[in-house]
Amino acid sequence: MVEISENKTLEEMESDKKYKRIIRVVIAALAVFYFLVTLVLILGSLIFIPTMGMPIYVKVPWTRSNSHPSHEVNVAFLILYMSVNLLIIGIDALFMLFTLHCVAELSVCCIYASKIDRQTNRDFIKIFVKKHLRVLHLIETSSEVFNIMSFIQLLTSFGMAVSTLIKLTSEIDIMSITIMSAIASQLFIYCFLGSILSTMCEKLQESLYCSKWYEIKDISIKKNILIMIGEMQRKQGYSAFGIVNIDLETYSNVIKSAYGFFNFLLKVL
Repeated sequence: MVEISENKTLEEMESDKKYKRIIRVVIAALAVFYFLVTLVLILGSLIFIPTMGMPIYVKVPWTRSNSHPSHEVNVAFLILYMSVNLLIIGIDALFMLFTLHCVAELSVCCIYASKIDRQTNRDFIKIFVKKHLRVLHLIETSSEVFNIMSFIQLLTSFGMAVSTLIKLTSEIDIMSITIMSAIASQLFIYCFLGSILSTMCEKLQESLYCSKWYEIKDISIKKNILIMIGEMQRKQGYSAFGIVNIDLETYSNVIKSAYGFFNFLLKVL
């Protein structure tokens, strides 16, 4: 068996390069996507709504629309609108960065698991266990940070999807279509990456279980491997406060639920 030191192996470096390229491409695509959405909303407000000169227009009480207080307030809201957009882009980019980093670390652990055989020694297992504990800590930390955000994402996506569908029943316009597309795309990003993380955790568990750990003579090494297999049997990944998992199935359920609630409102109202 090839000896592995604590320094990165060639396979690990290749895996790191691969996921770094993916991260750069995904974050660049996200920035372009939000830029286009914001541009369409601003141009839409300027072109298709003559009475609205900004993406958000607030009528200030006891003032005329063309008066100075009204202009200042709406400029402030425009700045707030753009700041919130930048904040959302930053949060989404952070979510992608953390998730893809966890996926890259899981991929490295899968490489280690595939090399387990009867010649596996304690030094190898020591390094493997260290990497395994590190990736579990990363996933746990990411879950604690993003579970709240995921819950908010599900609620806001559901609410905005229903309200946009109601608006589309009265008038089909490019701004509503753009907003609906942005909602569906943003939720898809969260659920898609959540599915990838869960799949990689299952892949690591499978790699460990299917390795030749049973050929190892050293009992302590076998125990370490069995403990890792046991740890991976626990559900790993993102969830919305433990209520629902953040994956593609949840994405489908949210879209279906939003459309079902929209039909219910049409019948009631």
